[in-house]
Amino acid sequence: RGGGGEMRQEVPDALVRCREGRVSREALLNLVLQLRTKTSNDCFSQRVDEVLVPDYYHEEAGPRSRGMTAWGTQAMCFDWMEQRARLGHYPSVAAVERDVHLIATNAVTFHGAGDARNAEARKLFAACDEIFWKWACSCLGAYPCRRCQMDSFPHNRVLLCSSCCHGIHEQCLTAKGCGISFVHPLRAPGGRPGMEGPGGCFFCSEDCFKRFYDTSRRILVPSPAALGGEAL
Repeated sequence: RGGGGEMRQEVPDALVRCREGRVSREALLNLVLQLRTKTSNDCFSQRVDEVLVPDYYHEEAGPRSRGMTAWGTQAMCFDWMEQRARLGHYPSVAAVERDVHLIATNAVTFHGAGDARNAEARKLFAACDEIFWKWACSCLGAYPCRRCQMDSFPHNRVLLCSSCCHGIHEQCLTAKGCGISFVHPLRAPGGRPGMEGPGGCFFCSEDCFKRFYDTSRRILVPSPAALGGEAL
């Protein structure tokens, strides 16, 4: 039973597919397990202990009980991700990517730029970003368009939103993508070749841009000079 008393049960893999009907539950679980191998830091594996780190979580009881951080995002860890994957709760690759981003961005928001956990989170983001890019390039249907549910085509490519992680066709955008030149604080210059802007970002809506901008303002990363001229 879950915390609210609801009954949870495993669903046969044959009956579980992401919403787009292309990526199986087993494949999504294997993806989570692969991502988990990209870090050996226990602080990303397990939930942050609110007794040991009381200022990590929201000060109000309601949001705190739901695992909301003090800065208003959902807390996340690989234990939770693996549980969600095994229960078939991930509808898509994009949903897995969003949760990995939460792990990394929460870490670089809470831990100072000189903290080892901050550096480990940036390395985790880069390693996982490479894996997701390979999915986008090689797996048909990994990031179908959120509007028409079709795949990417040479004449109508799918762009990946840096905030919600969903794909959307250029021709399905109701308005021009926002913040394309915005520099991603955790992604190397150039972003993902051919699918995002020169700053490493693309946003499918103004709301996604605003959410990402608010998150980015709180992120603590070393200056390029402190990194030996590299930008992460």
